[in-house]
Amino acid sequence: ALPGWAAGWRPPLRWTRQRRLGAEAMPLLYATVEHRGWIMAIAECLAGERAAPPALDPHECAFGRWLDGVIADPYALGSDRLSELDQLHLEIHALAVELLRLHRGDRKDEAHAGLARLNDMRDRTIAAMEAFIQAM
Repeated sequence: ALPGWAAGWRPPLRWTRQRRLGAEAMPLLYATVEHRGWIMAIAECLAGERAAPPALDPHECAFGRWLDGVIADPYALGSDRLSELDQLHLEIHALAVELLRLHRGDRKDEAHAGLARLNDMRDRTIAAMEAFIQAM
């Protein structure tokens, strides 16, 4: 069954129209995926589905380590936009720490309400990363 399906499978047309990403874009793509995963882990903590939060220090999460490395490179992606992305990343971590504090302090409703803001910040970060990738 599987070999027959695989032989006849064709990707959706919109997939075939996507431009190929070069090797230089892969670290950005991986950092974006790591960022999404980090936000999901925070949401899981707030939902009681995960006991321990991910790295809360903005320089210890995978996205933060990538960002610190890119900022240290004088030929990086664009210092103004990187500075804005760095500031947003710091704000995301500060908000996550606050939401986890509220959750631990039995103010779960407030923590869950703040998750929408965290998701909005995630979306802004992803949009910035996609803009960097498109500019490559």
